[in-house]
Amino acid sequence: MTEVIADLRQKHIEDLELQLAMLPPYRTAGGVKLSRHYGAFLRAGIAAGWFGESGTVEEVTTKAKGESKTTKRFLLNGDEVGDMLPEDVRLLGESVELAYENAVTVDPK
Repeated sequence: MTEVIADLRQKHIEDLELQLAMLPPYRTAGGVKLSRHYGAFLRAGIAAGWFGESGTVEEVTTKAKGESKTTKRFLLNGDEVGDMLPEDVRLLGESVELAYENAVTVDPK
């Protein structure tokens, strides 16, 4: 399975935070993280470059009733996140979340 890049720097953290802020908000259900939580972290990680060349974002423009609409497709190894198995999204999203937490946590020693 694809992994998060090993050498995260401040730029990577800021890019992830920016990408998370641009995604629609999500909530937890009784303290349980919803699947959307992991999807958000995975999409943000892809957009922030945390998966290197394995992750890409495509902009797709469609026309309907004379109006153009541009949407983003978040791909990991060519697979769109929305089409992936939920357990894969959870594992990959958790890996981004854990890498983020490890990177920003200061050792109290």
